[in-house]
Amino acid sequence: MRSKGLADASTLVDSACERLHEGEEEAKQVIKDFSDSLAQLTNRDPLIMKFYYIELCVRFIKSMVSEDSIDVSGFVGETVQQLKRLSDIRPAETIVADFARQVSSSFSNAAPQASFLAKNLLLDPRCRINEVSDAVGYKNYVSFYNVFTKHEGRTPSEYRSGLKGKR
Repeated sequence: MRSKGLADASTLVDSACERLHEGEEEAKQVIKDFSDSLAQLTNRDPLIMKFYYIELCVRFIKSMVSEDSIDVSGFVGETVQQLKRLSDIRPAETIVADFARQVSSSFSNAAPQASFLAKNLLLDPRCRINEVSDAVGYKNYVSFYNVFTKHEGRTPSEYRSGLKGKR
């Protein structure tokens, strides 16, 4: 593949990752569309296709981890190994779609527990917000702040301030 093809494949990976991240479509359909386009772009070269399937998994997981702090290294390692062992590229669609579903499910299942713990910890005015962030497993305060604000519609400080009047 020439450099134009590499840029197109990279854009294709970004687009598929974004669609998976939005979660509005079935993962299997997103991966099918990705596979069809990738096959055309790479002339169905299995080595190049494997590379871009792995690249999609890596970029998808990075986009998820930047929002939340959940250990998904097992999913990544297992999926990459499955993709590397393939002698026929056809099962790759299923492997990557399963990967996307597992990762998305892990993040959505963990969110209610963290949300409940984050909200309860914010009830205690002695706990600093960055300590709450650490306690619920975020690697940095900014990630916690952004996710909390997105889910609650207000910042952690605003949430805490709103609770003071109700206590």
